[in-house]
Amino acid sequence: MDKSVSRVFVLGMDGAGNFLQRSEAVHIPRIIAEQGAITYRAQTEMPTISAQCWGSMLHGVTPDKHGYDNNRAAVERFSLDSPYPSFFKAARDEHPEWTFASFTCWEPINFGLVEEAIDIHKVVADDEELTIKACEYLREVPDVHIFYLALDGPDGGGHRHGYNTDEQLRSIENADKQIGRVLEVIRERGWLEDSLILFVTDHGGGGTDPFNHGSDHPLDRTVFWGAAGSIVNPHADIDGVTFKDTAAVVLAALGVKQPEAWDAHVPEQLFQTVPSS
Repeated sequence: MDKSVSRVFVLGMDGAGNFLQRSEAVHIPRIIAEQGAITYRAQTEMPTISAQCWGSMLHGVTPDKHGYDNNRAAVERFSLDSPYPSFFKAARDEHPEWTFASFTCWEPINFGLVEEAIDIHKVVADDEELTIKACEYLREVPDVHIFYLALDGPDGGGHRHGYNTDEQLRSIENADKQIGRVLEVIRERGWLEDSLILFVTDHGGGGTDPFNHGSDHPLDRTVFWGAAGSIVNPHADIDGVTFKDTAAVVLAALGVKQPEAWDAHVPEQLFQTVPSS
């Protein structure tokens, strides 16, 4: 990659697997079609459980290394001396002046997986209030360098109605609408041209239990993963991307050095290259 962006948005939904492709979602497919690439064959981490998977996405390593599960994430703060910093902390160490924000529905992400004391604007609320507050924040903040949003509706829909069912697809479509509202604010701010926008989900479900997840079954482990922005190669083959690779992509797009201890890698074809003159 020959250039970096000014900001990265990581827009996520919990428990959506690769079921986005079966839904009537509009907003994510539209921006991917404009300038982006998406795969429905990405692999998340094992076990396919929220804390382990979101922890790997944030910290760029497999769950056995970051060591967090749902119980631990709910009661502990992430160790500040961990050899596996989140992409927030890695960027903060290099750029103390940058602005970060994390909006999540599930509290243990913000107050368990994302480190304390590194000056991140954090908000926890249900999906609809979270969307409203995220849009308000993005309209008011002078600028932001890393913005993370994690909606919970698709996972709730899967637990209630079964994963990869018509009812869960409706919850994915609703999350897509909420992400669409965030995208509209990004457009309003004139940030599309010099930003990278990542679309992610932590796991699927329904593989061994129609109403749950956690196994290595393809329905649990296979997820969508998309990227949009002027630096994205729309012809990139990114089927080999893993969820933890998200961390490497965030830092690479911002021109921040990746921690040596990370397992994450940037997909080889993801970014545009400028021919040398």
